[in-house]
Amino acid sequence: SLRFEGQRQDQDVHLRKLILTLKGMTVEGSVRLPDIATPRVTFTATAGTLDLDRLLAPPASKKTWLAPAVAYAAVSPAAPRGTGFTAQGRITIGDLRYRGLALTAVQTDVQYQDGLVQLPDLRANFMNGKLTAKGELDLRPKVPRVALTSRLDNVATEPLVQALALGTWTLRSGLNLDGTVSFVGFSSPEILGSATGGGSLLLKDGRLIGYKPLERLSEVIAPILATQGVRVRLNEFEQMSGHYSLDKGVLRTKDLTLTKVEGTVTAVG
Repeated sequence: SLRFEGQRQDQDVHLRKLILTLKGMTVEGSVRLPDIATPRVTFTATAGTLDLDRLLAPPASKKTWLAPAVAYAAVSPAAPRGTGFTAQGRITIGDLRYRGLALTAVQTDVQYQDGLVQLPDLRANFMNGKLTAKGELDLRPKVPRVALTSRLDNVATEPLVQALALGTWTLRSGLNLDGTVSFVGFSSPEILGSATGGGSLLLKDGRLIGYKPLERLSEVIAPILATQGVRVRLNEFEQMSGHYSLDKGVLRTKDLTLTKVEGTVTAVG
């Protein structure tokens, strides 16, 4: 459903109250078009809960008279080009969910012009920590392009690892990260296969659980060191820090440093 109230005066259209309900979720806001002849829109939008997985899910298949090729083309229309349409505003979301990731108290400015969406300032609570970011989404190419610069402060890694479905293992730690990344597409293979970027990370008070190669290594090394009076826990560390680069899904580091009670390990690879 769509409900709104407002007024028009000369060329000025002001919808001071607009309520959109879609797939069980409600967005409230306002829209203003100062001059109908010039498509420049200002807006505000507020949502209590927004589940992007549900919102972006394709609709149930329906019978259509269109030929398969035509129907497929009709599902993904190209972004508008050269229309001169611009929009800017502010979005506030209480609870935002996407692919197992949960953000709360989301606030961001949004700017749009001819298929280019820019987020100059995004802030949110993320996995028990804080997220600040800026980025842009370019809808003009056939495959959308995304560029993002972000900072994570004291983010819990365990729910993050589980949401990314990296394997049967998990990591309990607090993550601080500064990084940039760009990629094309929205599916996991597209993102991982095209991602490029870099940054720095810091993990504190970490414990790796269920990672089989490390468990096997510990089974071999721990008894040997125990005979010398040295007891180690390979799956625990006080701190891990370093810089990284990302090139088409390949992650590299030249200065990864792991600090443990027993000593320090540095790694390149």
